[in-house]
Amino acid sequence: MKISAPQIRYESAQGASRANTSFKGGYAASRELTKQIAESSPKAIKFLTNLGKNNGEILNTIVTAIGTACVAPIFIAFNPLSKEDKETKIYSALRQPISAVIALVIQIGVNTKFNNWLDKLSSTSQLDRADLGAKPQASYLKKILKMQHPKMTKEELNAAVEMAQDQAFWEKVNVSRLNMKDTPIDYKDLVDSSSYKAAKKEVEEKFASQISTLGKKEAKAFIEDKTMELAAKGVEKQINYEAGIKHKLAQYAASGKTKESVMEELTSNLDSLKKTISDAGENALKQDKDNAKVLADVIEKMKSVEDFKQVKNIGKNFDEILQSVKIKKWVKTGINNAEDVLKSSKKWGGIVLSLLTLPVSCGLLNWAYPRIMEKLMPEVVAAKKAKGAK
Repeated sequence: MKISAPQIRYESAQGASRANTSFKGGYAASRELTKQIAESSPKAIKFLTNLGKNNGEILNTIVTAIGTACVAPIFIAFNPLSKEDKETKIYSALRQPISAVIALVIQIGVNTKFNNWLDKLSSTSQLDRADLGAKPQASYLKKILKMQHPKMTKEELNAAVEMAQDQAFWEKVNVSRLNMKDTPIDYKDLVDSSSYKAAKKEVEEKFASQISTLGKKEAKAFIEDKTMELAAKGVEKQINYEAGIKHKLAQYAASGKTKESVMEELTSNLDSLKKTISDAGENALKQDKDNAKVLADVIEKMKSVEDFKQVKNIGKNFDEILQSVKIKKWVKTGINNAEDVLKSSKKWGGIVLSLLTLPVSCGLLNWAYPRIMEKLMPEVVAAKKAKGAK
């Protein structure tokens, strides 16, 4: 699904929310939590975190430049093993920060252009393994939105980017729900990279003794099989639970009752269950605890629904709702995996580009360094020229 300039619609946040969702799901809630944490962090940490997440090679370039500009000159200028005079040491030491600035400017410029180019390709579905048509990248969207709305403030621009990403996500989900309503979806296909990594860590710890007795290939195959099995079971549990909550919400919406009366009834039932569990203490039934959790989650979901008419119809029965939830998860898993591929492409592409720009950086340094030093330390330069001529 390609996202081009005319397709990006800038609407009010309230209008977009009502058009696409009936209540905040995990996708929006997790992003909101991440946003709140990021906003409460110091600016320097936010900047470095963003670089590390999206532009790994740029962060490496900045760290290397800081080391080259600040640390290396100290060792050169105060090297006790060198027999050169103080001015000559300083002359040599100043080569490092000049080199760092030149490398920093060139490499950041090249890598930023390269990253933005990859963002555009992924956002317009031109990269198969990094297809992010369902979540166009911010750098691509900002460029288009700035052209469409040049007077937009920074806050408005960020809000418009989020809205455009939500729009693309729900368009992908809705189209997929139409096209895949009868398509069997294996839970293994819903395992994203983060879930797989967490399951792998658990498997390696749980079966450590058994893995140690296997050969390298056998151990690898064993870990992969167990990891996917464990991760798929976790996803199945999560998907079925979410589908169950949405099924109950749909039933309440179709009951003909008002939201207020249903909320009152559910809250009363939850209070009764909590009392039963409290009175039973350690002997409380697991079924009662599970029912209490379901009721609490349903009530929480209903808080963001102003009217039952807002509840989106994603199925007539539990099986249809389950398929709809699986398809939504399938879209999110595709996004997560594509983001990992994009991040890896930026990292390795950035390393290659940094190596390719080294000759340019060195050539520019050899041309600029003596000219800069003639301005900063003319006497030392003159002495070195005289010594060289002699």
